[in-house]
Amino acid sequence: MKNLQNIIDSHIARGLYPGVEWKINYRENIFKGKSGYLNINNKQPIIDNTIYRIWSMTKPVISIVVLQLVEENKITLNDPITDYLPYFANLKVLENRNSNISNLVDINKMPTIKDLLSHTA
Repeated sequence: MKNLQNIIDSHIARGLYPGVEWKINYRENIFKGKSGYLNINNKQPIIDNTIYRIWSMTKPVISIVVLQLVEENKITLNDPITDYLPYFANLKVLENRNSNISNLVDINKMPTIKDLLSHTA
């Protein structure tokens, strides 16, 4: 955790992010920190309990739930999606990249839970 502050500070200094704030709860220990700016134009620093606009949070929330199910041995990452979503049993893809939209063929490999999590399905 000691290196996290240095890593984040270097990203801020290189202009990769305007600001970052984190809080990590691990085994009854709390690690937190912040770096950068709440307003980059006037260099207003991030303050504790800043309110952030965060979009598209369904992906990390669903990922956490899925990984909890894996941890509880209720599913595996290699399970085909049709084990849980039978509606997708007849997936089709374009015959080739230059095909007309109506030239569909069956997929070669059913996507897995891991494919969904890694956005490679």
